[in-house]
Amino acid sequence: MEFEIAICDDCNVDRAFLIRHIQKHKVMAERIHIHEYASGWELLEAMGNIAFAAIFLDIQMDGINGEETARAIRKTDTGLVLIFYTGYIGPSPFSFEVQPFRYMMKNMAEVQIAEYLEAIWSKILENFCKPMISAHIGKTQIMIKAEHILYIDKYKRGLRIHVIRQAYGTYGITACEDGNCPDVRFQGKMEDTYERLKRYGFGWPHDSYMVNCEYLCYCDAKEFRLTETEGTFQISRSKAKAFREQKDRFLCSKYL
Repeated sequence: MEFEIAICDDCNVDRAFLIRHIQKHKVMAERIHIHEYASGWELLEAMGNIAFAAIFLDIQMDGINGEETARAIRKTDTGLVLIFYTGYIGPSPFSFEVQPFRYMMKNMAEVQIAEYLEAIWSKILENFCKPMISAHIGKTQIMIKAEHILYIDKYKRGLRIHVIRQAYGTYGITACEDGNCPDVRFQGKMEDTYERLKRYGFGWPHDSYMVNCEYLCYCDAKEFRLTETEGTFQISRSKAKAFREQKDRFLCSKYL
């Protein structure tokens, strides 16, 4: 499989410099197709037709700058690997909004550039290997990335996926009048779905629903809350211990 990679920088020399280093990474070079853009507008327009696995983005550009471009990127794709390729020193508070994978300085030593590219390539492959759920909205079939799932609950004779609002644009989802996600359903059993997703940070606190621990904003022994939701979810006694252990494993893997 070939991965689509974008380099967005208004300096031709800097784009060429990065491409030369990417081409030195033989495995990466053989499996990617590089697209060059001289402005944020060009890149955003291209994203309507190309699903990029990774984007190298300069911050200081004429017209729409890298920060504005990054925000626009994340409104439509929360999963791609975003790398700031820049001479601008240091992350700013806005970085937490757009979650770049790396800050790659243009004056880095060649050895460090090679190390960064290796990490970026591993992240691209990791994203590709993450599971996707085949679901449908009405008669429209879609593939949902696990990282975009807020929680899954039992619904009638099947299961229903609640997608994070930030990813609606990725799947062409239009919010309901109350702002919530329309019914995204799939056939399957909760037990089988949990076995498939538990290694990716999902917990199963109740027979009726499983949750993506990435989006926990509060949790105690009996209940928890998720971002983008109102009210609390209950933790059943029979699943409390296993859920707590799964949640703690996820937090340790993320922050330690």
